[in-house]
Amino acid sequence: MPLFMTIAPEVTAWKITKVGDLKPEGLDLFCEDGQNRIATPRMLARALVPRAGDYFVVQDPKYSYIATADQWMHTHTPQGAGHAPIPPQTHGAGGGANAA
Repeated sequence: MPLFMTIAPEVTAWKITKVGDLKPEGLDLFCEDGQNRIATPRMLARALVPRAGDYFVVQDPKYSYIATADQWMHTHTPQGAGHAPIPPQTHGAGGGANAA
């Protein structure tokens, strides 16, 4: 079985340091860079309630989202930090229909 890797888009993310008030335009989020950002109602529609330690992520100017701290740390690496190699995987003896 072939091993597939995806190339994730480059994103910019800020760690949320404090969750503020809920307003009609969205939820106030204070980030580690000292800036206040707004989690819009659409961003909150996934039933995710952001908390300190989560990340405010901008993928492109029209798409932002909230990532939980656990989700973020397991799926992203800071730019310049490199990536751990993906080890080869075996799927049991016999190899199934695509065995060589």
